[in-house]
Amino acid sequence: MNKKTFNRMSEFGVTKIVNADFFTEDWIPQDEDLFECESNDITVYNHKEFEGGAMGWSTEMIDFIYSIHGNRKFTNCMEWCSGIGLQGFNLLTHEFCENLWLGDIYKPALRVAQKTIDKLPPKYQGCVDTIHMKGAQDIPNDLKFDLIIGSPIHWDNNDHPMINSILFNDRRSGDPDWLVHKEFFNNIKKNLADDGVIILQEQIFASGPKTFEKFITDGGLKIQDAYWEPENCADNMHLYYLEVVHA
Repeated sequence: MNKKTFNRMSEFGVTKIVNADFFTEDWIPQDEDLFECESNDITVYNHKEFEGGAMGWSTEMIDFIYSIHGNRKFTNCMEWCSGIGLQGFNLLTHEFCENLWLGDIYKPALRVAQKTIDKLPPKYQGCVDTIHMKGAQDIPNDLKFDLIIGSPIHWDNNDHPMINSILFNDRRSGDPDWLVHKEFFNNIKKNLADDGVIILQEQIFASGPKTFEKFITDGGLKIQDAYWEPENCADNMHLYYLEVVHA
């Protein structure tokens, strides 16, 4: 893996925190159950049950993209496993992309993302949309992204059963047999622009580039590179970055 030094460009600031209870697929988030995160000129709405670490990791992602791709501005970006879209909104507000799609399986998280979208400043209106997706196969074929980012589920529950059953006990923590990753890499090629790039945050204690290499090559893609800089990982979480492009 290449080692890079990232300079942190941004931080989310929490401006309001309230108590909230766990919810179901049909749960409709209420204003009093949310807290607000500020990033430049937008307010991103969040909920404690959606927060899987992105308030720190989103800053790492944007630093990484800047360190590798410099001032490149992407036209269409999608955040995979977006939750409420902290990483995607951070890219948008720092002008790394012109248009943004947030894709996730969990409807309540997308409802909160839509609340953020509805209250975006005028210059961002019409630039952001959500995709309710069980997998990449659900993304419309005509959508082409030159940047796809994500901090997907980091652990294979079959290898680390205690991670899911004790530490988190929710869908964010476990991807048994890496089936979510496999489906993504098997089906995302159709939505990746010719010069597009996929950048994923993964956990070095849970996987490595070799873990996903066959999924990636079977999907007609290839690993461009992998990067690890533990000293700059949020809360010492030891994230690495996987960069994937067309084969």
